[in-house]
Amino acid sequence: LFPNSQDANTKIVKRMSHPASGETPSTNQMKQQSEIWEGLPRHEVVQLMLQTLNSMGYSNTVQSLEQESNQVLESPAVAKLHHAVKRGEWGVVLQCLDGLGGLSQPVLQACRFLVIEHKYIELLQAGDTLAAVSCLRSELTPAAFDRESTEHTHTH
Repeated sequence: LFPNSQDANTKIVKRMSHPASGETPSTNQMKQQSEIWEGLPRHEVVQLMLQTLNSMGYSNTVQSLEQESNQVLESPAVAKLHHAVKRGEWGVVLQCLDGLGGLSQPVLQACRFLVIEHKYIELLQAGDTLAAVSCLRSELTPAAFDRESTEHTHTH
């Protein structure tokens, strides 16, 4: 990725171990230095690498990098949500959303609406009209959270 990164890292380490003033760098200075890589936050670089490796199918490499960096691609709760979405298990997806912490109520409502809308569309595409109408009436319409989402349910 960065052609001279090894040389740059070596120079940084040498500068840190042999400062011009003759002083030894503090632990805090060394920690701050290690949090930046090529001018970028190290955790963001690692997260991008994990995402890329995962999307390319290198799951063993992802696990190895997670272990070595002490950084995970997805928390267990997010991984469960991700897998449920991939499998189309919309009830599990909704449970996972409810279990995620840190989401504001408006964001949670919007996510719930989108999940139920997707469920409704999949039912229509599968030709299950009765289940789709039931979903529209009993799940999607009540999940509308603002004027726009309410109007959106009326276009279905």
